[in-house]
Amino acid sequence: MIASASLEMVPEYDAVIRDLAAQLTATHGRLAVGGFRRPPTWPGWAVALGHTVTALLGVTLAYESLQPWRSVRQHMDEIGFQTAAGGTLYLIVALARAEARTRPGATDTPRTPRA
Repeated sequence: MIASASLEMVPEYDAVIRDLAAQLTATHGRLAVGGFRRPPTWPGWAVALGHTVTALLGVTLAYESLQPWRSVRQHMDEIGFQTAAGGTLYLIVALARAEARTRPGATDTPRTPRA
């Protein structure tokens, strides 16, 4: 299953990811989610400049609170996370668990790609 820059547009994305994780458990499936994000190291002026460009597409600053990769990590087992374009794009790939459950100790910080 692949979701590309779409889950951020669904207000209930956590429930959608949770349900997908449960459905994928039966087939030992994988989920790949890609989208846009605010790079944590960007200074405020860079975020404002980026917002100026993306505002033309109807994107608001509220968008940065939408972080589907956190839900993927909560409901599935992450097998890869990478960023591109200065950290503005992300791709997370996860594997369905043997049981659909919440992983204790899941982190909220995107992991850096492994070499």
